[in-house]
Amino acid sequence: MTLDIVLTLLVLILLLGILTSDGGRHRKPRKVWVFMADTMRLSDPPGTATAVATDISGTVVRFDSPPIWSSSDEGVATVVAGPAGDGLTATVTAVAPGVTTITATTTNANGTVVSGSDDLTVTGGEPATVTVTFTPGA
Repeated sequence: MTLDIVLTLLVLILLLGILTSDGGRHRKPRKVWVFMADTMRLSDPPGTATAVATDISGTVVRFDSPPIWSSSDEGVATVVAGPAGDGLTATVTAVAPGVTTITATTTNANGTVVSGSDDLTVTGGEPATVTVTFTPGA
C-alpha cells in the first residue's frame, strides 16, 4: 500500500471513532434488564423490581432518562416507579391470579428507545389449610 492510502485509511478510522464515540464521557444503554421475583402470591406484600442498563459490551451504564414502568396486565399486577424518583426501582403489587409482563422503557439522548422486561406469575392467597378430623374406631 502506498503512504497516501495508509494515511487515508487512518484518517477514516479516526473519523469513524470520533463520530461513533462520545469521548468516553457516557456510553448509551443498549439493553435494559429487569430483576424481580418471578412469582408472587396475592397475600404477599408489594415487591420491588429493579432496572439495570448495559451498553453494547454488557458493561453497566447509567440511564439517559429514568425508565418508565408498565405492566402488560394491570388486572394481574400493578407497577409504580419507586419513591427515589430515579426510576431504577419500582413497586410491584399483586392484584389477581395470572401472568403479566413488567417492563422498564427508557429513551436515550439520541431518541433510541430501549426496554427490558420480566414475566411475573401471581398465584392465589395463602396456602390452603386442610383440617382432618380423626375419629378413633370410626
